Amino acid sequence: MIFDPDKVSYESLIREYLRMFRPRRNFPDDRGQYRAAIFYHDKSQKETAMRVLAEVLGEDSREVETLLEPAEKFYPAEEYHQNYYDKMSFGLRGR
Repeated sequence: MIFDPDKVSYESLIREYLRMFRPRRNFPDDRGQYRAAIFYHDKSQKETAMRVLAEVLGEDSREVETLLEPAEKFYPAEEYHQNYYDKMSFGLRGR
């Protein structure tokens, strides 16, 4: 999928991400290759992500494992990771 801000806002994208992936302990080894992260392109997106994270977490921000990072050079995943949820059966299709 490709993010199209004409179809969905960055804030909606962040909210959906946080609905699907908990901002705390997402994987057995969050510090390894598979880390939860939110990337932003500018100050406005960073502020939006920070605000939504604060709303979702409330005052309980301990143990947050989701990184908030500037978007830099993008490397597409290997072909077998492309459209992963469409290829695998996790009961998430049709959401």
